[in-house]
Amino acid sequence: MIAATMPSPEPIAASFPVAFCKGCGKSVVTGLTLDDAGIERRLCVHCDTPITTEIEWVSATVLESTGYYIGTPTAPRAGGCGGGCSSGACGVRKN
Repeated sequence: MIAATMPSPEPIAASFPVAFCKGCGKSVVTGLTLDDAGIERRLCVHCDTPITTEIEWVSATVLESTGYYIGTPTAPRAGGCGGGCSSGACGVRKN
C-alpha cells in the first residue's frame, strides 16, 4: 500500500511593496509600470493612482494583517448555484 502524504506548507519568504494611495485613502499594494518615456512608476493596484509616497516592503504576514489574502484559495462553500458566481456566469442561463 502506498501512503499519500500532503506536503507541508512552505512559509512565504517574499516581501510585497505597499504604500499610501491618495486615491484609495489607505495603504495598498503597488504595481510597477513604465511610462511613455520608459521610466519606472509605481501605481496603486486598485485604482492606478500614481504612488508619490515612500514604498515599504512588508512580509506576507504583515500584508495579510491589512486585509490582503496570500496562499491557497479556500474551498467553495456548499449550496448556491454551484460556482457560477465565481466564474462570472451568475444569471447566465445554460441551455
